[in-house]
Amino acid sequence: MKDNSKLSDVSWLRVVLFIVVCVLLSSCSYNMTPRQAEINYELEKAYLEYSYQRDSLFVEYNKVLINKE
Repeated sequence: MKDNSKLSDVSWLRVVLFIVVCVLLSSCSYNMTPRQAEINYELEKAYLEYSYQRDSLFVEYNKVLINKE
């Protein structure tokens, strides 16, 4: 009689293969050229500045609403 509570050898092989594939896919990194890295840095910097300004405007807007009531 077969024990169904334990993984069979084929199932173990599938689990190990899945883990190996996941590790291989996650360890592959995209190599950027120095120019791409510079552009990426500038984009991130601009977005952070935009986010800070947007959040500041939200705070000011809410202050005006609170004082108006």
